[in-house]
Amino acid sequence: MWASFQVIAGLGRGLTMQQCITAVQAAVSPAMLPIGTAFVMFIQLLGGTLCISFGQTIFTNQLKSALAHFAPTVDSERILAVGATSFKTVVTPSQVPGVVLAYNQALTKLYVS
Repeated sequence: MWASFQVIAGLGRGLTMQQCITAVQAAVSPAMLPIGTAFVMFIQLLGGTLCISFGQTIFTNQLKSALAHFAPTVDSERILAVGATSFKTVVTPSQVPGVVLAYNQALTKLYVS
């Protein structure tokens, strides 16, 4: 179900991303066309870049606090260093459920914010 939501969102974004450029091309004079188009593309790329940076910061902070709550004996810096795909190599099997809950809470708070 989630994959279908992502496909729909991706198709919608892909089909509408050019709308801003078309609107600028219709609104500005031919002499300002390159500047207007470049500005719109710059703002679109800058927005994505900033959102990724902000999202990573929120996720990291939320994961640290969630690990302190769900897996207090786990070193959060070590978990962050190895990443989500390899955290099982640095924790005991009894700590895995707490780390998974921490990841779940951090991602949930990231998507809600």
